[in-house]
Amino acid sequence: MNAHDVEPFDGLAAMVFGIDADGIVRSVNEAAAAALGRSRADVVGTRFGEFARADTGAVTVFDTADGARLSAVVARSTSAPDGLQWLTAIPVGPPDENQDAKLAALGGLAHHVVHELNQPLSVIRMAIGTTRRRLTAGGEIDAGFIDSKLERMDSQCVRAAAIVECMRVFVPRNRTLNVALEVNRAVENAVAMTAPRFRKLNVEVGLQLGDAVQVLGNEMHIEPALLCVLGEIHDRVAAAGHERPAGVTVRTAAVGSELVEIVLSDAAGPSTADASAPSSVSLGMGRTLAESLAVELGGRLDVSPGDAGMTYRFSLPASRDAGA
Repeated sequence: MNAHDVEPFDGLAAMVFGIDADGIVRSVNEAAAAALGRSRADVVGTRFGEFARADTGAVTVFDTADGARLSAVVARSTSAPDGLQWLTAIPVGPPDENQDAKLAALGGLAHHVVHELNQPLSVIRMAIGTTRRRLTAGGEIDAGFIDSKLERMDSQCVRAAAIVECMRVFVPRNRTLNVALEVNRAVENAVAMTAPRFRKLNVEVGLQLGDAVQVLGNEMHIEPALLCVLGEIHDRVAAAGHERPAGVTVRTAAVGSELVEIVLSDAAGPSTADASAPSSVSLGMGRTLAESLAVELGGRLDVSPGDAGMTYRFSLPASRDAGA
């Protein structure tokens, strides 16, 4: 097993397996090996079906080394250039009355993460292959060519790391409000991470940044909340298709000296769903998570429909250390 195959996935709490066309595990991340109570060496080379014996709908049941059973929501990627299919499994607890909805949301989220990480990994592998072929062909080494490939690989590593970092919000932890965060910087980062997805829909995200204002929180609050809302907006715009121009705007503004607003809006048309409920075309859990993160910051998220589209308004208390 090549360590580079799973290194980007070792930052995830989810279980990640790389499986070949014969169903044999060729790569596994630390979280998966630990959850199964096995070493990586024990898992690699084993047929996936030997320890994932039961599959009931969205839930796969794993047999652990101590004889216990672990239930997890599973999502599979399309096959990568090397022939591996990446499978992500997110462990779930005992069922409750809302379990079906939660499992559907987790399954969609896991599928999205696998897809997003598979893209930079594929680009990195192709760049490595191209570089190796050039080096083994002989002749004078083209330093410019090598540097361009290294720069491309580095940018894709940064992209994969950003995806992993965004997913850390789903790992339980103590979110102490102990850091003064720049609102505009958080907005710019969130927009930069989602802009490529909007460009595939031929939609640009317009930024209107007000004066620099800070809120008191930590790195696990603002950006993940914005990413959840931008994800829902993306789904609304995608569902609208080419029926209407679906512009997206994000703006920040100080409201007096005590509050700061972050307003995200789309022009994908009026929503047919209740504004208090998550959009039917979203993962379903994104808005709920964004609302809870806003509350942890001492603020709120208001969602209102209009003729042009939906408006999402974060109202957050400004930090006492805020400065222009």
